[in-house]
Amino acid sequence: MQDTLFFGNTITQWLITLGLIVFSFVAGKIVYWIFNYCLSYLTRKTETKLDDIIIDLLEEPIVFAVTITGIYFSIDMLNLPHQIFNWPYFAIQFLIALTVAWYVVRLYEALHLEYLVPLVEKTVTFVDDQLLQMLRIGVRFFSWTAAIFVGLNNASYDIGSLAVGLIVGGVVFGITSPKTIIKTYHQIIDSIKKAREVRESKGIKIVRNITTILCLVSLMVAIVLIYNFNSYQQRREDIALSQAKQDSVNVAIHINRELIILKTVVDRTANELTNGKLNKESILDYLQHTMVQTPIIFTFGLAYHHESDDPSSELYSPSYRRDIDGLFELKHIEYDYTDSSDSRTEWYYNTIEQGTYWGEPYLGSVSKSMVTTYFAPFYRTDSSTSKNEIAGVIYASISLNDIDKLVKSLDIGEEGYSYILSEEGQFLTYPDESITSGSIFDLAEKLDDEIWRKDGQQVINNHPGQPFFRKGFDKKTEHNTWVFYEPIPSTGWTVGVYYLRLIMALPQVCGEYLSQYLFC
Repeated sequence: MQDTLFFGNTITQWLITLGLIVFSFVAGKIVYWIFNYCLSYLTRKTETKLDDIIIDLLEEPIVFAVTITGIYFSIDMLNLPHQIFNWPYFAIQFLIALTVAWYVVRLYEALHLEYLVPLVEKTVTFVDDQLLQMLRIGVRFFSWTAAIFVGLNNASYDIGSLAVGLIVGGVVFGITSPKTIIKTYHQIIDSIKKAREVRESKGIKIVRNITTILCLVSLMVAIVLIYNFNSYQQRREDIALSQAKQDSVNVAIHINRELIILKTVVDRTANELTNGKLNKESILDYLQHTMVQTPIIFTFGLAYHHESDDPSSELYSPSYRRDIDGLFELKHIEYDYTDSSDSRTEWYYNTIEQGTYWGEPYLGSVSKSMVTTYFAPFYRTDSSTSKNEIAGVIYASISLNDIDKLVKSLDIGEEGYSYILSEEGQFLTYPDESITSGSIFDLAEKLDDEIWRKDGQQVINNHPGQPFFRKGFDKKTEHNTWVFYEPIPSTGWTVGVYYLRLIMALPQVCGEYLSQYLFC
């Protein structure tokens, strides 16, 4: 029963989390007691009132912060679904901003009541009283407005996070600070009564003018803040988009470079066989030496044609293959690859008829990953006619799992992943190995996602290969995405680089933190 999962977590995990949440409230009460009795007792011995005021007015916000932080770390212990994990993180960011505003407002209230009000009471002008009241309203308004904007920025405009923050904050605030709620209620009632008295006073015109000016200034400031915030978000997203585009190009270039290395080795070997620089006596040492020098090659071999087209002559087809320990294993083709009636000889006759080409990837029996092979013909000169005739086929294969490891070593950050598609839309590499055996159309059907199907169709129709980009919504993570598709010129394949738009547009620290959970 203890190992049974409920919403992705065991009963033990739920009980521990609930226990820690209760402890967070207890810790908040302990902090409140320390402020209320210990620190207050120490400040009573001082001559100034300021330290008493600060301790008294800051104790509740600090208790609130301690409790909220405890709740966050308690929830963080759960294995939450991807679609709701970012809510607690963004909620705490939003509530921290509100807590700072709470500190500022309460500190001003202390200064207002203990220093500014007595100072103004010494004057006899009506304007001083009203200006002080406007100052009080202005400080409250700008403090809370700034806190909301900062909180929204930290929450990356996530409405769910804002709702969770307000709900959780309201519950904790109500539990930890019931006196503040009652006091605020009475202040609102007193403000309404004072407003009625002001309407009956002779200074109504002055108050109205000052209020109008403050409202207009506040509106202008709010408009500027909203515009600057949106501009900043757009600039940050544009920078992230440009960086993601460059990363996808780098991935395609890197893959193409590795495949060109293999292609160059095979083409050079075919030329040396044709020119007579290599022969049957030296070919084994050459194959083994080349594989040592080129670690990316998984299998390297060749298949000689019959001597002078004599079907009775012995075939020779040596090849070296890396085993699971990285050692070389000498193999020979065990069937007659020159028999055109055998379906297994398709690779041989395709090379003879069309020249160099990349074969269709297949699942390797040793590597247990997708393997692709590059083939090239080599020739010999007929002494009687002085013409070149087919002498055989040389080939080298590469494990796409090795390509995938190379791509993962590139610095595309924790925000995304890459995969490779064949010309027919078959997955050659993918982070989830269970998907590698299928195509992009199989994935589209599995996720019931038309966007993946359109991507696959565009990959198939994209000849010659051209890069393309699309924005979409991932049904698996329930987030907006950026996907870049870059062609690999040497093979005709396409590399896709996938990013979560939410994480890419966040500040670096937040993005790295969230990506650990969204891509785990």
